[in-house]
Amino acid sequence: ACDDLVLDASASRGSGGRSLAFEWTLTSASAGAPALLQLLNAATAANDVFVDVPASALPGDATFVVTVAVKNDFSSTRAMASATVVKGTEQRATVSIAGAAELHVRRSQSLSLEATAALSVCAEAAAGNSVDVQAAAGANNNNNNGAANAANAKFAFSWSLHAVSPPDAPVPAVAARKNPYRFVVPAGSLAVGAQYEVRVTAVPNGNRDLANTATVAVHVASGAVAAVLAGGEEATVGTDAPVELDASGSTDEDDSDEPWSFVWGCVGSDGGACIDFVGNAVDLNGFVGDVSDPAVVPAPAGSGVVVPAGLLVAGAQYRVSVTAAKGDRSDTATMTLSIIAGAPPAVRVTAPQTKVNAGSVLTLVGHVSASNLALVTTRWHQDAGDLTFPTPATPRASSPLTTSPLSPTMRVRANALTEGATYRFRFAAVGPGGTGSATAVVVVNRPPQ
Repeated sequence: ACDDLVLDASASRGSGGRSLAFEWTLTSASAGAPALLQLLNAATAANDVFVDVPASALPGDATFVVTVAVKNDFSSTRAMASATVVKGTEQRATVSIAGAAELHVRRSQSLSLEATAALSVCAEAAAGNSVDVQAAAGANNNNNNGAANAANAKFAFSWSLHAVSPPDAPVPAVAARKNPYRFVVPAGSLAVGAQYEVRVTAVPNGNRDLANTATVAVHVASGAVAAVLAGGEEATVGTDAPVELDASGSTDEDDSDEPWSFVWGCVGSDGGACIDFVGNAVDLNGFVGDVSDPAVVPAPAGSGVVVPAGLLVAGAQYRVSVTAAKGDRSDTATMTLSIIAGAPPAVRVTAPQTKVNAGSVLTLVGHVSASNLALVTTRWHQDAGDLTFPTPATPRASSPLTTSPLSPTMRVRANALTEGATYRFRFAAVGPGGTGSATAVVVVNRPPQ
């Protein structure tokens, strides 16, 4: 009843790089509150993100609804959010959950919340200034994490999670934590499309007459799917062997049971349809076949294509694509195929990551298949980038690689790559039938601004 109130719209977003405008209004009130209305009008005039409301501005035993409307310079459309404030007459503790009142997470993300609680001046007086700081949470928390822990050590916290919409959405069991003012739901535990409410109750020194609660709404969104074409960005293949395309490594952040669908496409170097050796258009969807290793994992139907030997034109270049989808979620991956006559070694490149930090180690692995591997030699090349790329004779200590450029596995040392740069690495295999190659493009993240 004697607590001050802070209205906080700092979690608003959508500025488009410009300042946001905030308009505060008192939407409804069960009792007159001229002081509150004056504070809201002043905050609107000053374009304040926060409104500090002293306890004296709110009459007791009343309910107020405050609304903030937010817009940017690019649009006349306003986004609005409201908060219901109940001013009681009882002397209760204050409890809050850090962050916005509504959270949006993906199923593939974990949910981590932290509560804080404090006794107001009048609640301290009601408690007789006799709160035991070693009670409840403090008794189970022997470490010192700063001021927040010192305040929370006065309180016992209990958390609950329940489904709001749909009400029968699965609710995971959440294990108790060492620090009871924290609440964590593991990734993959919440249902896509559902809304949940998380509630925390804080009880000071076992005195439930002074207890209070806080809630947060959690909306769970779908994660992304990613189409993945095995082999790299570019590959050189021969006319004497079938061309295999494999998208079975496509990923789903939600790891849902929803079935995959795949649509294949092909564009020639002139931007038109891909043409075979007799001039007919090539429809890759007519050559769907299983190209993955069934001993590793069964491939989703339609995730592989096997183009018969001799169908594609020597000297031509084809841009193939695959769109991998689960329901209304989809993604597209592409690869450029350069066709040469004969039977060069079949080459592909795998990369655990193609977007990396400069301080991490980059690993690329080249794979070769040929009728006689003993007659095949391999080598890595840098087609784009600023590395001083080594030769086989370069001393290992002065090389940006920790491996030989002749090795199928290439590892680039940590901090050898440049922040914000793009690199193109090509793995080539030379055999009696010609030269096959595959290329991987690696982008290095820029530093935080």
